[in-house]
Amino acid sequence: MVQRPDVVADGDFAVDEIALMRSTHFAQLVGNYSRFGWSHLGPTWFYALDFVYAPLDQQSWAFFVAALALHALTMCLIVVAAWRIRGPVLAAITALLLLWFVSTIGVPTFRSTWPPYETILPIILFLLLAAFGAAGSTLAVVGALLTGSYEAQLHVGTVPTIAIALGVMTVIRLVGHRWPARSPVFSDLNRRPQMLVLLGVGLLTLVAMWVPVIADELTGHPGNLTKLARFFFLANLPHHHLHEGVAALGRHLAVFPFGHPPPGSESDYSALTLARLLPVVAFLVLSGALAAAGTIARDRFAQALGTILFILTFGLVWSISRAVGELSSYFLLWTTALPLVLIVGWAALLIKLVPATWLPRSSRSMRARVLAAGVAAVLVVLSATQTIGFLQLPSPATEADPGTRTAAALVEASLASQPRQPVLVTIVSLDAWPAAAGVSLQLIKHGWPVSVRPEYQFMFGDQMRATGRESVELVFVPQTSLSQFDQHAPGLTFVAAVPTCGAGCTLYVFTRTPAAVP
Repeated sequence: MVQRPDVVADGDFAVDEIALMRSTHFAQLVGNYSRFGWSHLGPTWFYALDFVYAPLDQQSWAFFVAALALHALTMCLIVVAAWRIRGPVLAAITALLLLWFVSTIGVPTFRSTWPPYETILPIILFLLLAAFGAAGSTLAVVGALLTGSYEAQLHVGTVPTIAIALGVMTVIRLVGHRWPARSPVFSDLNRRPQMLVLLGVGLLTLVAMWVPVIADELTGHPGNLTKLARFFFLANLPHHHLHEGVAALGRHLAVFPFGHPPPGSESDYSALTLARLLPVVAFLVLSGALAAAGTIARDRFAQALGTILFILTFGLVWSISRAVGELSSYFLLWTTALPLVLIVGWAALLIKLVPATWLPRSSRSMRARVLAAGVAAVLVVLSATQTIGFLQLPSPATEADPGTRTAAALVEASLASQPRQPVLVTIVSLDAWPAAAGVSLQLIKHGWPVSVRPEYQFMFGDQMRATGRESVELVFVPQTSLSQFDQHAPGLTFVAAVPTCGAGCTLYVFTRTPAAVP
């Protein structure tokens, strides 16, 4: 049975859905917001979600469906890439590994719409395409550029990884065309017009992905790229030690295939224990061995993938140590996919080195059919198990604070007698923003133009900046700030007192005629 839960989102989910709604009419120019006052690089994730979200009438539950659809598409593309790299055997191995990986990380992670979790599967596709591109596939190069752009725009924490992998791919590709025999760099495109068409479509898509980013930079005051540059290169901010980068990476590299992913709130990596050091050392050794074995066996894919992963490890340790604030596990969870990529690389090399004499030579033989049916049956059973796991998850409607639903209903009731006019949302202190975001989303869905004060513009987007033409103001005051708020000010009307975040935490909502916005 198809479920369409009546989701009333709040917090990050609500802010992201507001951006997603803007993207349906091409008005979203940057990625999701960061608490540091800038946005992530670009909006490609939102536009990719639109292909499912928009036809489903932009309902909040459709956000979850769209995110699941992107995960499913990414997994299919990973398997297709593995097939192109080394045939159906590697594709079957990769499919089994992916199902195992999803089970290890946990299906709730992949049902989530939180952007840091959306980076996990695309990094697998990106690294496989980068290595395949280095090995000689021009289409894979374009695919790596597309996937890398998607990943980098989705979360700025992946940018060093993307840059390193693309750099190594380029060097190996330019040098590799001379080995084992000299050949043109783009020899795989000779006399293949369909490849040129696909290449052209891919390059046009790549340009289109970065148009919103450039447009924002040219029209912003300042643009988001300028904000990012100032934050990362000009601000003198405290960073972490290198040993913390090693410890954090080691903790995440040990997750697959052994299990026990860290909770998203885990952030203490000050102690570099042996259990955290060994996974990094093992990953370096196995990556270097893959590169060396690939070179000896003249397997350019294995050589490239091993080299990329080896160099990438050092880059990751450095980039993690340069992170600002806590090393929260949730934004490092994508690194748990790196061992899976390494296993795929070794499997590809072994398939080439070890003659599969046990495999049938003819796809029409009974032995081939039995083998294919057996592999298909295993994949179907595992896929069905994962599907059942998704179906058993609690409804998304239960994830938001129930107080947000109540607050939204009471606010809309208080405004029902008025025409749809611009509303200014004032958030008195940080404790009130999750519910305020949820109420704002519901107002927008029902036709009310909403704007916010300058201090929250970074979160809700420049499109929601206050204009001074708002006719009514909604004031959200958490219980912790009520004593400093003048409840008896002229023109102030009480709307609701709603319990949020559990007992003892009440949100007060008022309306008034907006004062001048600075």
